[in-house]
Amino acid sequence: MTKTIVRRLACWTLLGCLAFAVTTVAQPVLSAEDKAPAKPTTKKKEQAKVKKGRHRLPHYFRDVVGDEQREKIYKIQDEYRPKIEALRTELKALRKERDEKIEAVLTPEQKRQIDEARVKAKAKRKANKPRPRKPDDKSTGN
Repeated sequence: MTKTIVRRLACWTLLGCLAFAVTTVAQPVLSAEDKAPAKPTTKKKEQAKVKKGRHRLPHYFRDVVGDEQREKIYKIQDEYRPKIEALRTELKALRKERDEKIEAVLTPEQKRQIDEARVKAKAKRKANKPRPRKPDDKSTGN
C-alpha cells in the first residue's frame, strides 16, 4: 500500500513539474504571437524550405536575430550544405581507405582476434542496452 501511495505521489509531482514547465515556456510564445501579426505563407516558400533541408540557427541565435537576418543565415547554410556534404563523403572514403591499409598490416591471426573482439564488444553493447519495461501486474501493491 505504501508503494502505491509513493508512486501516485511521484506521478502527481511529475505532472505538476511538467505543467509548470509547459506554462513557463508557452507564456513568452503566446505573448510574442499577440504582438506580432501572423505573416501569410505561400506554398512555394514552404516547399522551398522542405527541399533545402532543415534549417537550424546556431546556438543562442534564436532570441537575438530578426526575421531578415534569419533568412540570410538560412541562405548561407544552404550555400555551404553541399560543400560540407561533399567533404563528409570524402572524409568517409579516406577513413575507409586508411582502415583498409591498417588492416593489411595485420596477420590473419591478428585479424581473427580483432574480429572476435568486435563481436564481443557488440554483444556487450547489446546486453547493456536498456530494455523497455513491461508493466508488472503483481507489483501494484493493491
